[in-house]
Amino acid sequence: MNALAADGSHLYLGFFDGALAVADPRGAPLSAKALLSGEAWGVNAILPLGGVVYAATLRGAFRIADGKARPIEGAGAAFSLAATGSGLAIGYGQGVLLPGPRLLSAYHGLPGNQAYALAASGEALWVGTPTGLGRVEGRRVTERVLPGEGKLPHPWVTALLPARTGSGWRPTAAASRCAGRPPPARRGRAFPRPAA
Repeated sequence: MNALAADGSHLYLGFFDGALAVADPRGAPLSAKALLSGEAWGVNAILPLGGVVYAATLRGAFRIADGKARPIEGAGAAFSLAATGSGLAIGYGQGVLLPGPRLLSAYHGLPGNQAYALAASGEALWVGTPTGLGRVEGRRVTERVLPGEGKLPHPWVTALLPARTGSGWRPTAAASRCAGRPPPARRGRAFPRPAA
């Protein structure tokens, strides 16, 4: 299993070597059934949103409704998803596709092109890449956190998690654990949310 999401009444499971499955989280024992087969293969991220399920897969991004997967026009393999105030943002190997649409990449100021992690925070969108963390506001990059600044435990930001204090977003150290190195003693500092 490579991706997991829930919307209250459904638990969605995404498989790297397969498609999507859905289960009732209240069922005992837990039993999942195939939601789709074939179209949305190699699932990297799932986002249930307003009765629709979005999937970022190796075959692109998909909108899944009424048991049918419809491809979302984009830039190839998709890795991450986030709901923003203006719509759906999709992370690709070539950058992040903002609602509108507009594709932002390292050329526009992101620390890298591969958008492996996305997290919306108010009007800002945080973008995790293999070479650091970026923040997008509106339709432009407003901040970059690079590995040499000593703020990240590892340059690969593969997931973002809200800080328990609600004061910002915390990058994970997942990449250093996957690389066989022990996790750093400090797992990163919280990045403050923009002042209102």
